[in-house]
Amino acid sequence: MAKCEEGYLCEVCGCDVEEISDSDLYLRFVIGEGYRPLLYLVILLMGIGMGLFMMGFMAEGLTALREEIGDMRKKLQKTQSRKDDAPSKD
Repeated sequence: MAKCEEGYLCEVCGCDVEEISDSDLYLRFVIGEGYRPLLYLVILLMGIGMGLFMMGFMAEGLTALREEIGDMRKKLQKTQSRKDDAPSKD
């Protein structure tokens, strides 16, 4: 499509296109340009993939924290049981 001073020229009839919305509708539904479902699918899948990656990364961090807290509880219980088992010096 050639751009003239007033607007765009229609490729089929050669008339001036009054508004961009008319041109967009023509390009989209008559010529078939501007409709890229594969691009939209790729963007969607990239977003889903990044979201799943971030959720997995956070879940791994949460698992590591839980394991560390569990180890600390075991050490604390072991220390308390030794303290309770030790003979008092009174």
